[in-house]
Amino acid sequence: MDISDFGDFEDRNNNKKSRAKRRAEGKYYEAEENINNYLDIWQTNPSFKDFNLNLANLRAVSLISLAMSFVILTYLISLNLIISLSIGFFILICFIIVFHDNFFGFKNFFFNHFRKVGTVEPFDDLEFYLMRDDSNTLYFTNKNNLISTGLSIFQIKVLPENVRPNLNHFIKSLNEAKISYSYQVVHTPIFKAKSSPKSIRKEHDVASPESFKVNIYFSIFYSVSGMLTQKKLMDLHNILRQYRIKMRTCFIADFHHFRIELLSGVNLVRALKSLVFKVENEAHPEKDSEYPYPLETQSSEGKMKFLEKSISGAIIKLAFLSFIFSYLSYTLFLLDIPLTYIIISNLVAFIIILFVWWREVLFFISKANLYRNMDLTLVNPFKNVDFYRFREFPDSLFL
Repeated sequence: MDISDFGDFEDRNNNKKSRAKRRAEGKYYEAEENINNYLDIWQTNPSFKDFNLNLANLRAVSLISLAMSFVILTYLISLNLIISLSIGFFILICFIIVFHDNFFGFKNFFFNHFRKVGTVEPFDDLEFYLMRDDSNTLYFTNKNNLISTGLSIFQIKVLPENVRPNLNHFIKSLNEAKISYSYQVVHTPIFKAKSSPKSIRKEHDVASPESFKVNIYFSIFYSVSGMLTQKKLMDLHNILRQYRIKMRTCFIADFHHFRIELLSGVNLVRALKSLVFKVENEAHPEKDSEYPYPLETQSSEGKMKFLEKSISGAIIKLAFLSFIFSYLSYTLFLLDIPLTYIIISNLVAFIIILFVWWREVLFFISKANLYRNMDLTLVNPFKNVDFYRFREFPDSLFL
C-alpha cells in the first residue's frame, strides 16, 4: 500500500467517524426534544390562565379606535394636526383614568407606586354569594369579565397511616370524568405552651416535631360567561351536583378507608380562605352553627361604602360619556351628517363602551334580577383581611 492509498483509507475512516458522530448527535438532540415535549404539559402559558386575552385585545382596539376617531373628526373640522392630536390624547388619558377599574395593575399598583406601603384589593372585582337551598356551593362573579363560577370543596376527614391510595388512577378517573379540580394540603404545626396555657404562639411556645395538623382539600368548580341569569345559575348548580357525585365515586374507588366530607356554609367559606392563603383558618364552633354566616356577611357599613363608591364611579363615568357623545354629535353636525346617522353613531359607541368597558352595569342588572327571583345570601370571605404591598418587595403581597 503506497502513501496515497493510506491517505484515502484514513479519509474514509474519518468520514465514517464523522457520520457516526452526527448520527449520535442527531439522536441526542431528538431525545432531548422529546423530553422537552414530554415536559411541556401546559396548553397555554400559566401566566395567562386567568387573563382574558380576547377581552384585553378588544379593549385595546376599541380604545385606539375611539381616540383615532376623535383625531380624524377634529382634523376634518379644524385642519390643524396639533389640535387634533392634543384632543385625541386628552380623551385617551381621560378615558383610562375614568375607567381605571378595568386595569388591574393600574388600579392596584400605579397609585401605590410612589408609596412605601400601599393597600391592594385583589378581590374587589369578585362578588361571592350562597344559595339558601344549596349551602354546599359557593358562587362568585367577576363584575368586569362577567364570568361566574360555582365552587364546592371536599375535605379529607380520615387519613389512615398504612393505606396507600391509588393516586394515579384517581387523577386519570377525574380526567376521564372531565372534572375541573384543584387540591390544597395545609400542613401546620400544633403549638403547645410551656408555661401558661393561655399563651398562644409566644416566644416560649414550642412545637413538637410530631405535632402537626394536616388538612387536605379537593375543590371542584365550573364557570359560565355572560350575564348571569336564573337559568345559568341553575345550570351551575346542576353541573356541580353531578361533579360532586363523580368526585365521591372516584374517591371511594381509589382511596380505601379514607373518609371525605363535603363542606358547607361557614366551613366552605373558611376552606376557600385556606385555598387562597395557603394557611389553615381557625374555626369558631360556637358561631359556625349560626345562619346566615355572621362572620362573613357584608356589614351595613361595608354595603354603604360599596354603594357610595359605585354611585360616585357611575356619576363620573356618565359625565365623561356625556362629554364624549356631545363632542361626537357636535363634530358630526358640523360635517353636515344627517341626524339619523348621528343618533346611530352615538348608539353604536354607547353599546361598545357598555359591553366592553362598563360591564358592571350588565352585572348589576343581572344581579337585581337574580336577587328578586332567587333566595341568595351575599357573603364576603375576606371581610377582615387587608392586603398590603411594600415598595421594597414588589413581588410579594402581605396580609
